[in-house]
Amino acid sequence: MLDNQVLMQGDIVSHKGMSKELADYREKNGKEALWTDAMFGGMPAYQISTIYNGNLFSKVDEYISLGFPNPIRQLFVLFLGFYFLLSTCKVNPWLSLLGGLAFMFSSYFFVILEAGHNSKAMAAAYMAPVIAGVLMTYRGRIWLGGAITLLGMVLELNANHIQVTYYMGMVVIALAIAAFVEARQKNDLPSFIKASGVLLVAAVLAILPNTSRLWTTYEYTDYTMRGKSELSTADSKSGGLDREYALRWSYGPTETFTFLVPNLYGGASNSDIGENSEFYKKYSQNPEMRKQIEKAFGMPLEEAVKKMPTYWGDQPFTSGPVYIGAIIVFLYILSFLLIKSPYKWAIAGVTALTIMLSWGRHFPVLTDIFFDFVPMYNKFRAVSMILIVAEFTFPFMGILALNELVNEKAKAEIAKNKNWAAEAWKSVMIAGGITLGFIALIFLISQGFTFKGPEANGLDDLLLEDRRAMLNNDLGRAFFLVGAVIALLWAFIHDKIKNNLVLYLSLIALVTLDMYSVNRRYLNEDSFVAEDEYQGRVATKTPADEFILKDKSHHRVFKMGDAFNDAHTSYFHKSVGGYHPAKFRRYQDMIEKNIGPEVQALTQVMQKTPTDSAMRAALASSTVLNMMNTKYIIYNPSAQPLVNAAACGNAWFVSEVKEVKNADEELAALKGLNPMKTAVIDAKFKAEVGGNTFQTDSTAKIKLLEYQPNNLKYESDNSKEGVAIFSEIYYDKGWVATIDGKEVPHFRANYVLRGLKIPAGKHRIEFNFAPKSYTQGETYSLIASLVALVLIALGIFMDFKGKKEEAVK
Repeated sequence: MLDNQVLMQGDIVSHKGMSKELADYREKNGKEALWTDAMFGGMPAYQISTIYNGNLFSKVDEYISLGFPNPIRQLFVLFLGFYFLLSTCKVNPWLSLLGGLAFMFSSYFFVILEAGHNSKAMAAAYMAPVIAGVLMTYRGRIWLGGAITLLGMVLELNANHIQVTYYMGMVVIALAIAAFVEARQKNDLPSFIKASGVLLVAAVLAILPNTSRLWTTYEYTDYTMRGKSELSTADSKSGGLDREYALRWSYGPTETFTFLVPNLYGGASNSDIGENSEFYKKYSQNPEMRKQIEKAFGMPLEEAVKKMPTYWGDQPFTSGPVYIGAIIVFLYILSFLLIKSPYKWAIAGVTALTIMLSWGRHFPVLTDIFFDFVPMYNKFRAVSMILIVAEFTFPFMGILALNELVNEKAKAEIAKNKNWAAEAWKSVMIAGGITLGFIALIFLISQGFTFKGPEANGLDDLLLEDRRAMLNNDLGRAFFLVGAVIALLWAFIHDKIKNNLVLYLSLIALVTLDMYSVNRRYLNEDSFVAEDEYQGRVATKTPADEFILKDKSHHRVFKMGDAFNDAHTSYFHKSVGGYHPAKFRRYQDMIEKNIGPEVQALTQVMQKTPTDSAMRAALASSTVLNMMNTKYIIYNPSAQPLVNAAACGNAWFVSEVKEVKNADEELAALKGLNPMKTAVIDAKFKAEVGGNTFQTDSTAKIKLLEYQPNNLKYESDNSKEGVAIFSEIYYDKGWVATIDGKEVPHFRANYVLRGLKIPAGKHRIEFNFAPKSYTQGETYSLIASLVALVLIALGIFMDFKGKKEEAVK
């Protein structure tokens, strides 16, 4: 980054595509569009690119991160927040430094930053300050603890990754249970109730500065794939993601040992096995075999070995394992022997629970309970993400254990009745024996591994030896690292190390060596490109793009292939496809039931009978693509796209309205429908339509005059009263229709589009998107931000005042 290179984050590159229209609008108008037509025919911009200026804590976040660019920003706050937490727990500053490094260096953060999950990393970074505030409050520092909790929680919510916040909440609940047990044992429940009340108030107050962000997200959620489906065939009738979709990324139970041995299951889906690998040695020495491999991969063998499919676990694919660190795992086990606090068992319990939940489909007994009965749990996908809890608790408990070991007061307390050195060494030996035992057990079990994935990829047999070697190498390094720390602690306990600083610096060096060497496997100089190359990858026009961009009309484009995991098209065009996990549920239904089959039928015609007449017929029968005004279809980026003469246009009058009873009938009615003649509506919109047949005037027309993503203006001219269908996505949380300046009701038609009854004559029609959840929410957020800042300052002042008064006494 010092060489002005840019991290090539896949999701950020996609984000550039999906947010291009929004960014252009912001630059031109100085305000937020809130809606974009660039993906899935149109969707709210809340989860794509929306700036919430009302929340002043966004500025606080910038100050805390010192204005660093991504991904330095995320790594710095991950380190700083954890250092702060340990400092509030009265941990030695050098050990706090060690803990901050250990947490920051967890491989998962480097994996997600390489992928571009920046908001997830920031949400993880603010977990530690929130936990610091919670612990401080339960320890009796009500004012300061409440202030820190409020500050941390506002920033946590501002990071905008509710799934991580949800998992952090599980840790907070566990700590609250431990605090209750401790208060009951001490017969001091009033203090617990008081502290819990302060934390509850802080949590509620933290929501308010984030009002606009949370309000818009909340009202949109019910309409997305995370909301309740209206189809009778849906997996979850109570709302939430499809179970199979949500549990695709389930961590295998034995895969959990990647905490200790990162290459247990081959690391990332594509890894650099190097020119010392058995694979390279075998194929580099045989010219014919080299040619076969290079032809299969489409690149020289020397490049191919950098992208070998080494992962053979149960996940569909992965950019890397969750590696917490062999040293940190050892220290976590040591914490159970050294730490006496009852919070230990609460943290251990929530850690064990979340690890088991990460197994997802591999542990259905527990997963189904949470998915079906625990509020909001079924809103989240990729259950393996819950391992963020273990990534937090392992270094937290591990550093507390080290602090207990070096703490002079703790030493003196033990020395009253026992030999401190003997007791300390005994604990280290037990923890070391367990950790080294796990390493030995993994080695023994691995002798029975097939090193083949659940689905053969054609290279499994060729990579068996390299996968085995990768595992054995990591077993060896884990054994060495744990052994080195045990030896270091032996020297410290037996007074061979006279200066504690030597211990601290040695531990920092070992942990850094451990984590840095693993993280470089997933994020390194190859992950970066020059700025001009980065921009080129984001905004390179294909010949197909060039052809379409000559057309200045408002239309949509469909790119065949992986259309619904593609955001490049959205950079230049209004796309029928797109890439986003929070698309409209109804649109997803339509993708599965209508668009998919239509594209498949079109593909078959192109492959078997690609004549003009056959192509025109196939396009004419593509009901949904046509009603979505899909004027161009890209089948080869390097070729001229298909021009679809059957696209319905921006809006049109229909002569017939077909009324159906429910979503199942509504979706089914689209098959074989002539959208230019007939519209399908749910019976609940009957009043807005007012009839089933309408006379059509051959000269009737409706024309789009002006397009902005949040404002569309039309002109209609019809001698008869009629019903117009607009090729725009229906969303009743913000879109308002007017005819000649007077607000009128509009309705949903054809499962996802907008319909409007228009009087006879010539009229100006306008659709405007200005949801109250944003406009009013921004005002509430600004007021709440000011109040929260005052309360945080008051909490810090009152704590300082209280300490000063105690000092005087």
